[in-house]
Amino acid sequence: MKPHKFILVLFIIMIAFSACQKDIIVKDIENETVTALSPPDGYNTPNNSITFWWEKVDGAEKYNIQIVSPSFSNIQQLITDSSVTTDKFTKVLTPGTYQWRVRATNNGGNTAWTTRTLTIDTSSNLTYSAVILLSPADSFYTSATSAYLSWSPVSNATVYSLSIPGVINSTSYSTTAATISFPTEGTYTWSVRAENSFSFSPYSSRKIFIDRTAPTSSPTLNYPISTTPTVPADTLMSWTTISESYKDVVLISDVSDFSNTIKMDTVSSGSGSVRTYSISNISNPSGNTYHWKVKSIDRAGNVGNYGTSKSFSVQ
Repeated sequence: MKPHKFILVLFIIMIAFSACQKDIIVKDIENETVTALSPPDGYNTPNNSITFWWEKVDGAEKYNIQIVSPSFSNIQQLITDSSVTTDKFTKVLTPGTYQWRVRATNNGGNTAWTTRTLTIDTSSNLTYSAVILLSPADSFYTSATSAYLSWSPVSNATVYSLSIPGVINSTSYSTTAATISFPTEGTYTWSVRAENSFSFSPYSSRKIFIDRTAPTSSPTLNYPISTTPTVPADTLMSWTTISESYKDVVLISDVSDFSNTIKMDTVSSGSGSVRTYSISNISNPSGNTYHWKVKSIDRAGNVGNYGTSKSFSVQ
């Protein structure tokens, strides 16, 4: 063989040997450690889509990741046993407790496992929670200029959003109560929802009626009236109330100017618009003459004026 051909063949052999050396020589990573970055050990989250992330190891060709439930010492379910070439792995998990571990591998071996614990707890997701409103009751009437609104706390909520159209719009409160001033009379709907950094509950709502106007009319007395003969002691007094009346106050006196009160009672019972009150509620009424009149109170507590008085005698 000619010298220059021999040199060429030798050169080719050396290149091939060098390439083989690169394939044969693999970095020893058995004493290396995979550093887990996220999620941290003991992590508790309501989010069920988890991205597992770790630091790359020099010389690693791929990474083995395993996920089990609830732990590697008590495996009840194998969730994942995968190999990846990147430093991330995403998995959607159902609520529960898990352990995950990762190790780096190459043709020469692998590192030890790095193990972490993880809990998926969707109870802190407020989407399906409900705020229980406490006071005032639904369809509450008041004549006050302000109202104290309260609700029960919701687990895992950090703030509460209160909304009242025409008054306040989605105002946050860290407490479970608020005193709100209402500018005018009217019907208002107050709504509250619980919130945290990643979720919120549906709104819970109630109505409140602000009424500051007293009844402008008075009940009409039906029986007994001044032209009625003397009546028995068990006679039912009756009157026709007004439409806005929630309850009536009946006042009975033994003098026409009502300077001496014999009986004053609140009455809300009756049939339709007619309400009644028994004369027998008066102590020893027989043989006496009485004067009576009635006024109305609406649902908000506004008090009207007494109407015309009537008189009667008891047998």
